[in-house]
Amino acid sequence: LRKAEPVKCMDFEFLKNYPKNGQTLFQESWALRTYHCIEKSETPDWQLIPDSTTTIIGYHCQLAKTNFKGRTWLAWYAEDIPVSEGPWKLCGLPGLILRAYDAQQQFYLNAIGLEDLKGKEALKYAKPEEAEKVSQSDLTKIKLRDDGSEMLRYEKWTDENGKPIKPKARKRVFNPIER
Repeated sequence: LRKAEPVKCMDFEFLKNYPKNGQTLFQESWALRTYHCIEKSETPDWQLIPDSTTTIIGYHCQLAKTNFKGRTWLAWYAEDIPVSEGPWKLCGLPGLILRAYDAQQQFYLNAIGLEDLKGKEALKYAKPEEAEKVSQSDLTKIKLRDDGSEMLRYEKWTDENGKPIKPKARKRVFNPIER
């Protein structure tokens, strides 16, 4: 059994300092709707772990730990890149976060390279009138209510000979990054 066409069931973007400085925009498409969660930016309270070092994409990195949004996070940051940013909502260290993961390693965010885009790619987001504004906790409730099973009818499956088949129902496991 193979999936003939990839279909995006979940798609999200996270923009920092947007729509204005000190805010974040989390945009996610779920069950054919687009949601916007606009929140005040938060900085995790990090504990630096002495004598823990590694190299990630050629940069010397140090380890830090925090409890943030219901999870314990470990992050490797490079002081040689003096940018206090990182993936998702993780920020606030004295260097760019190049690797971060929760203590159970259910979420693992890893840099594979750095590139200066020099304005090559424009920001893309749903127009505010096309997106429903909700809180992060309300979006989580929406996802818990909808297991995504309606999305199965939009997926096309084929056997090894390319003959269409109907997939068996499956239960979607919902594991939110924020608890």
